[in-house]
Amino acid sequence: MTIEKVLNVFSGYLKQNTAVEVVETARGHVVMIWDSRMKAWSDVYHCPTAKVLMKTLLNCKEVFDEECFTRGERDLTDDERVRVAQMRQEMQRLCESDE
Repeated sequence: MTIEKVLNVFSGYLKQNTAVEVVETARGHVVMIWDSRMKAWSDVYHCPTAKVLMKTLLNCKEVFDEECFTRGERDLTDDERVRVAQMRQEMQRLCESDE
C-alpha cells in the first residue's frame, strides 16, 4: 500500500467532502478537517505512513457516510450501520489490494 494508492481510492470521497483535505508537508501528509461554523481547522492528523492515512480517512469517511444517512437528525438504523461498515470494509479492501 502506498500513499498514492490511498489517495486514489479516496479521491471520490475527498471531492464530495470538501471539509476534509489531505496536505503534503515537509514532515509527511496531514489530514485537515475544516469546521465551517467556526471558520477554522478543527482537527489535524499527522499521517506518516500509508496505513495511518488509510485509517484516518476511513474514520473521516465513516462519519461522513453516517451523516449522509441521518443528516445529523437521528441515530443510524441497524441496516444503515451494516451498510456503513460494509462501505468502510470495501474502501479498506481497495487500499490493501494489489490491483
